Amino acid sequence: MKKIIIGAIATTICFSTSFAQKLQKNNRAHHSMQAAGKIKALNLSASQKEQLKAARQNTNTQLAALNKNDQMAVKDFKESKSAILKSQKQQMAGILTEDQKNQLAQSKSSSNNRQDNQGGKNLGKMKENLGLSDIQVTQIKANREADLAKIKAIKDNSALSRSEKKEQLKSIKLGQENNLSQILSLEQTIKMEESRKERRAGE
Repeated sequence: MKKIIIGAIATTICFSTSFAQKLQKNNRAHHSMQAAGKIKALNLSASQKEQLKAARQNTNTQLAALNKNDQMAVKDFKESKSAILKSQKQQMAGILTEDQKNQLAQSKSSSNNRQDNQGGKNLGKMKENLGLSDIQVTQIKANREADLAKIKAIKDNSALSRSEKKEQLKSIKLGQENNLSQILSLEQTIKMEESRKERRAGE
């Protein structure tokens, strides 16, 4: 029984790590599509489209050059990146009309609310599928909130190098799976794995 438990937990950790990487990649693509959809909804003129395209290309060029500079201190890298993105926002603000800017702000607010609701729905679905108790749901939610606070602290810590931040963030991800394995029962862990395998088979 002990070997079964260890095997189930190890499988969960290995799969969850790859799943998290895939999810992160999908989220980036999803956010890009969302941003494109919000801009499209503004009914831009041909001139505005050309100006925004040029501004995006200029920003991407600057960010690409910045990312290649491995010798730059983390603090300087962060400040430079912030300045580039701030410049892009200023350019965009100068291109859009007041009505378009208000429409975009409302769209972002609605999107944030949907993301908050989605997080609650995902946990609710997990509770239903795995038969989680109210105590387990509370524990998982508390762990998630604690991890989000840790992640923010790491990202905001200018004393850490980029590689150190990457390692610490990786450690938090592994810790998330360890915490989850301690909260779930063996039956729930196995059921979660079976559910994930079914989803992969259907992709």
